[in-house]
Amino acid sequence: MSPNLAKYRTDLITRTQRSVRAARIADERTAALRRAIADYMRFEGCSCCRNQDSQDDAKRRIAGLLDVPMYSDGSGYDFNQFATDPVNID
Repeated sequence: MSPNLAKYRTDLITRTQRSVRAARIADERTAALRRAIADYMRFEGCSCCRNQDSQDDAKRRIAGLLDVPMYSDGSGYDFNQFATDPVNID
């Protein structure tokens, strides 16, 4: 095999491995986000079904996966800024 062909083959294999790894990370992130949203929704029920600690944990996981910042006072996550129709809180 010529050196150019060998280099091309090695480069192609490396790029393919990177693509597969990136796709796997994206799939894992999507699965983690889906699970966090499902957990959040499960614990969002009425007061008799609500589990506030579990809901807060799911909210923290969702914010982390989506890079949602905390409010400046640290009171929670500023999901509002990404809403279709954000609430004006000024």
